[in-house]
Amino acid sequence: MEPQGKDKMERPNNDKRRGCTHRHCLVVPYLHLLSSFDPWKYALQWKIAMIVASAVDKVREVLELDQEMKDLANLLIAEQSLLVFGRGYNYATALEGALKVKEVALMHSEGILAGEMKHGPLALVDENLPIVVIATRDVCFSKQQSVIQQLHARRGRLIVMCSEGDAASVCP
Repeated sequence: MEPQGKDKMERPNNDKRRGCTHRHCLVVPYLHLLSSFDPWKYALQWKIAMIVASAVDKVREVLELDQEMKDLANLLIAEQSLLVFGRGYNYATALEGALKVKEVALMHSEGILAGEMKHGPLALVDENLPIVVIATRDVCFSKQQSVIQQLHARRGRLIVMCSEGDAASVCP
């Protein structure tokens, strides 16, 4: 008879190997918005609520990329390491992405602040190392384009995550 409840132990080999997506990323700001309702700020709050609600559509768009992500995973399955470069608020995304790669794929990965690239990580770049660069359309976009050019000059295997419509302007 197998133990039930809190006496039951989870075995490491039963691990589902999937990353945890935190719902609070959307729920907490939305609840904060609702709790601080002020009729004088209604227009701004409504606009923010609509932006948060549109996130559902964005998630659907990402899920439609499922086959492309599987193809990319098949290319990376035999790799030993992965670098993820981000700048500005995308640095946090790079750190989280690298952590998920470690947790799910059990592969060495590092989230790196793109501005610090010349202080060590650039020496690791060659044609064998896959590198993810997050280059969304923000205040750091032009600097990320420069990072992509430098990594390309070192013959890095680049995987560029960019805003919709920016692929032609960021990919060498």
